[in-house]
Amino acid sequence: MKKIILILTAAILFAACEDNSGPKDSDYSRKNLEKPTELVEKMSYTFGFDIGQGVDLLDSGNRRVSFDYMIEGILDGLNQNEALLDNEERMLLMREIQNIQTENDKKRYNEKMKEISKIGDKFKEMAPKFLEDNLKKEGWKETNTGLQYKVIKEVEGPTPTENLVVAADIRGELMNGEVFENTFEEGGKPINMPLEGLAYGIREAVMMLSVGDIYEFVIPAEIAFTDIGSGSRIPPHSVLIMKIEMIEFVSTVDEYRKNMSKPPGL
Repeated sequence: MKKIILILTAAILFAACEDNSGPKDSDYSRKNLEKPTELVEKMSYTFGFDIGQGVDLLDSGNRRVSFDYMIEGILDGLNQNEALLDNEERMLLMREIQNIQTENDKKRYNEKMKEISKIGDKFKEMAPKFLEDNLKKEGWKETNTGLQYKVIKEVEGPTPTENLVVAADIRGELMNGEVFENTFEEGGKPINMPLEGLAYGIREAVMMLSVGDIYEFVIPAEIAFTDIGSGSRIPPHSVLIMKIEMIEFVSTVDEYRKNMSKPPGL
């Protein structure tokens, strides 16, 4: 344990700056260390990394650290010395940190949503021409709802009903080329989808597919996520460009819910 303390302390001391500049502002030159292999190296790196992440989470705009007190706290904690701040003081500090982090999270969220809203406005302008041009491309057709589709691979067989859960590989892209989902890539797994819970246009698309079918779809915002969008990945007014391969019909929705509620192994 003493060896670990010495290694960890030395690592922080080397990184410290006399003027208390944050780690990203210091004059410390990083060593070109290779990936740690020994247990003590791994532990030392992990301790340091977690400390750094903790500082970053506190305030991404103000990464200033007093390395003297950081080292003192580490040593007092490891050696079980009397703390310079008692339990009540440390608990009050943690609540203060949580409040600061909550405020920072709100600010970052609001800024992100403003950016997404601006992208949505651009998408609204782009959509009519994008849809018109796409329908002129070879092999593309349109349903009565405005859903556009192109057959890549077609297999004879039944198509799913709305009360089913299906498994499908999906690649989803926005008009600006940003990919929001891709299970076709290596390591990706098909997504289980209860059809009744899908946005109308996506549900219509999936219900066109037999097992083994691969289609490409262009789904207008009006039958997808409209002027609301979906989280931080799909802005308002997004036309969805999707490639979908039907893998299997998993079960009915009721059966799926029952299986999900059972403890593992039953």
